[in-house]
Amino acid sequence: MDRLSKDQRSRLMAKVRGKDTGIEIRLRKELWREGFRYRIDHKVHGIKVDLAFPRYWLVVFVDGCFWHGCPTHYTVPKSNREFWSEKLRANVERDRRQTKKLEDNGWRVVRVLEHSVKTNPEVVVSDISKIIVSGRRPRKTNDWRVISVEQGKDHSEIWTLEDLREGGMKRVERKAEKSA
Repeated sequence: MDRLSKDQRSRLMAKVRGKDTGIEIRLRKELWREGFRYRIDHKVHGIKVDLAFPRYWLVVFVDGCFWHGCPTHYTVPKSNREFWSEKLRANVERDRRQTKKLEDNGWRVVRVLEHSVKTNPEVVVSDISKIIVSGRRPRKTNDWRVISVEQGKDHSEIWTLEDLREGGMKRVERKAEKSA
């Protein structure tokens, strides 16, 4: 049960930034410093991408850990779990459709989770730089995302992960973090 009224929840959610987040700005500044020029919030085949490098046929999405099911940092909301579970599943499915459509149309797609930019922006910029310079597609790697979380035994959580690119699934049991 949500402790906030519908209006309070609506006002709170309206404050969540959809673009120009601190993480996006940090990545853009690092890329600019390295001499890369890009387009911001550019539409490619009807899909709004965070960064587009049209000359190199490359797009970059900066995905928030909560909104896009980061397998390392996703946190399960304490209230309104059914809503958030469906929201997460829909976000991951949309990410998959967008990635496939762009790749089918010849674009190279890089999806970066926010924690990567927070902890190692230089590595992220280096990886993007290598993709641009090489002219090759990013190497095929698994891009696991959380799509659902269930209660397991002994207060553990069972996370179902799905690969954005290959569509494979796996289940991982995690010990629930203790509340302070």
